[in-house]
Amino acid sequence: MPKIFTLTCNLLAQHTLDFKEIRFGEVNRAQASEFCVGGKGVNVAAALLKFGLDATAVIFSGGRTGERCGDFLSEKGIKFLPVKTAFETRSGFVCRDENSETSFFTKDALLTDADFGIAMSEISKRAESGDILALCGSVPNWTNAKFSALKALVEKTKMRFVCDTYGEPLKDLFFEKSEILKVNADEIRAFSASSFCELNAKTKAAFFGVTNGAETAYAGIGAKTETFIPRKIHGRVFATGCGDLVLACLIKALAEKGECGFSDFRSAMDFASECASQKGIFGF
Repeated sequence: MPKIFTLTCNLLAQHTLDFKEIRFGEVNRAQASEFCVGGKGVNVAAALLKFGLDATAVIFSGGRTGERCGDFLSEKGIKFLPVKTAFETRSGFVCRDENSETSFFTKDALLTDADFGIAMSEISKRAESGDILALCGSVPNWTNAKFSALKALVEKTKMRFVCDTYGEPLKDLFFEKSEILKVNADEIRAFSASSFCELNAKTKAAFFGVTNGAETAYAGIGAKTETFIPRKIHGRVFATGCGDLVLACLIKALAEKGECGFSDFRSAMDFASECASQKGIFGF
C-alpha cells in the first residue's frame, strides 16, 4: 500500500464556538467551545488515517500558535511532518448556531520559497515510486520557484500527484498531469468561465471532479463526464471539512485500486453528506 503525503501550506489554529443564537452587534456567549487544527491537508490526512491508510500531514507551522497545533495533532494521533517557519500560524473561528455556520480567519501566514523547498526535500527523503502526494488548499505567495520545486519532487520520486487548490496555483497545476484534480465550484468559476465539459477536455487529470456543496457535482474521466446530485440532509448541516472528506475518499480509492471511478465519486459524496449531519470533522 502506498504512503500518502498531504501538503497543507496554510495551517489553521481553529476555535469552534457554539451558540444558541448569534446576534451581531451584541455580546454573544458561547455554550460550548473547542480547539482543532484546520487546513485541507490536515483534514484529509486525519480521514485517511481513520480509513487505515499510511498518511502524513506535511505542515508549515510558526510561533506559539504553530506549536499548539503540533501538540494537538500529536494528542490526536495524527501523523505529521512539520516545517518550522518564522511566521505565526494563522488563527480562525467557526461560529455556529441553530441556523448557520460562519467562519472568520486572520490573514494567511507568509510562506517562503525556502520553507517550501525544505518541505519538498523532506518528502523526497521519505517517498518512494508510487506513493501519493496531495496538495490541499491554498498556497500563500505562490511563485514559479514553488511550482518548479513541486514538479521536480513529483518527477524525481515518481509519486502520483493529487490536487485540490485554487487561485494562482490552480492556474499552473490545472494543466499538469495528475491522478486526481478536485475543485470547488466557486473556485473553478473564478479560474475559468468555461463549462465543465470544456474544462474536462483541457485538463490532464486522470480524474476531474467539481463539488458544489448540496448542489450538482460533476466528474470527468477522459472524454466521459457525469453529473451527481448529493443526498439531501435533513436537519442541521455541519459543512466544514466535507469537501476535504470527498478528496480523502477519492485518494483512498486511488491508493487501494490504483484509480478513481465515477462510483468512487458517488460513494465519496454520499459519505461526506452522511458526515455533514454530524458535528465535528471526521478523523478527529
